[in-house]
Amino acid sequence: MSGERFMCHVESLDTLFEARCRTLYSHLRKLEVDMIDIFEVWLARLFVGFLEYDIVLRIIDVFLLEGSKVLFRFGLAAMMMHKESLLKCRTGSQLKTYLAKLMRTRTRAK
Repeated sequence: MSGERFMCHVESLDTLFEARCRTLYSHLRKLEVDMIDIFEVWLARLFVGFLEYDIVLRIIDVFLLEGSKVLFRFGLAAMMMHKESLLKCRTGSQLKTYLAKLMRTRTRAK
């Protein structure tokens, strides 16, 4: 996949996030958090390092069967699963710290 096409996918996920999760999207904008940066890492790594390994394997399996739309679904689901906690964050750095801690917890990394 070319870099330009990849960025189109990242921007599509951001657009879907805005449409489906308005409250959370607005909150993140208020905190000046650029979700495109976060989504770019998730999609580039196919969620490796964010979700547990067995879940990542399932995502890749479905991705190979259905295509990139699956990545959008999982990206939105990941944000929705943690919506309440993300809405409690009061600063952009607090939100990024929360996401980083969540990543370490989900992958059992130290």
